[in-house]
Amino acid sequence: MPHRSLSAAAGLAVVALSAGGAGAQVCLGLPTWDGQVAVAGTGEFAEVDRYGAEFDVDVSGPAAFGFGYANSTSGGDSQVFTGRLSYDFFLVEPAVCAVAGVRYATDEAPGVDERFGVPVGIGIGKRLRGERVDVIVYGVPQYVWLREKLAAAPDEDTTSNAFQAEAGLTLGFLPFYVGGAVIVSTFDDADPALRIRAGLTF
Repeated sequence: MPHRSLSAAAGLAVVALSAGGAGAQVCLGLPTWDGQVAVAGTGEFAEVDRYGAEFDVDVSGPAAFGFGYANSTSGGDSQVFTGRLSYDFFLVEPAVCAVAGVRYATDEAPGVDERFGVPVGIGIGKRLRGERVDVIVYGVPQYVWLREKLAAAPDEDTTSNAFQAEAGLTLGFLPFYVGGAVIVSTFDDADPALRIRAGLTF
């Protein structure tokens, strides 16, 4: 009997870890499974359009991390570098994750030379399995701490707080996937942005 209990507990632990890894990526709207990597091209369309790329890793276990880069094609030469981490604490369905990261941008808004941000929040995601297509629905609301260097005062840094949220849908025709999302934020009173991505998992 003790041996059976130990075996059952080990089996549940393996299942929980597997679900956690998948959940961490689902919270970010990605269709990967444990140990997989996703590479995608991205586009963000708002007052300033940006195109870039992102690289995400779903490590074995309840965590996932990624990096991104985007460059504007209108309204100046703005560059944005991002890093993010998702951790599935609860191992439930739908997935509920802690999501945090860093964000550095240059010339993102008039009068703002540099902007460094630390977004912290939660991610919620649900994977709907299909015979040929997986559908992932997700949302990521976050508080953002900001430090900015303004053109009017280049020797001084200013700090502030902001809010951003991303909600979207991804279609996984594995190994390919495409997705779209709407992003709202209080940065510079910006209008909502449309974000699209298309990528490959391996």
